[in-house]
Amino acid sequence: MHINGKKVGFNKGFNIKPTVKTYTKANKMLIEVLKMSASANRLNAVDVDDPHYTEFVIKSVEAEDKLMEDGIKFLVDLFKLNEKQVEHLEETIPDSNVLANYLSYVIRRIKGQSDEEIALEDKKASVTQKESDPKIVGDCLQAIDDVNNDIEDVAYMEKRLLQDGGVLPSQIENENIYDLFRITKARNREDRPLSSYAAHAKLRRLSKKGGK
Repeated sequence: MHINGKKVGFNKGFNIKPTVKTYTKANKMLIEVLKMSASANRLNAVDVDDPHYTEFVIKSVEAEDKLMEDGIKFLVDLFKLNEKQVEHLEETIPDSNVLANYLSYVIRRIKGQSDEEIALEDKKASVTQKESDPKIVGDCLQAIDDVNNDIEDVAYMEKRLLQDGGVLPSQIENENIYDLFRITKARNREDRPLSSYAAHAKLRRLSKKGGK
């Protein structure tokens, strides 16, 4: 899987493997991005005279600081950057918003979206939402629930592999997660739905039997 790196100063980009471990880390990182976004938009919606305004400011700053620290580490580990590249990355990212946007792109690529799909999604979002739209906070909280469910889905897959085949989570963390999704969703031929051709053929056979 190729990840575009131009937004953070790397023209060649990076090739990564979407492993179980990477997918899980990406989901956890996405929760941080969503929390920062929710915190920032909640702050934008609060008047400076509100008695809780200072509290919202502190929470927003803390969320930004945490994202900057954890986000940089996530990219460094994911792209296996050397010391010089880490320095270049840190110099290229001016603030938490730039980092959050790039993390969002990287995570969506890991979760299976193409560059074209991401660009179209971002274009639609920019048209339908304003920066201070209170609805964004609710959307972020809903998205966090969705991501937590995704994390639980991966854990359930690991549980099934352990119960059915004695496979430990540590044995599959470096395997391609989409291969594992395909394997764990596979069904016996008897349990698969009939194709339209097979369904019509079956109906024809039944019709012939009924006509006799």
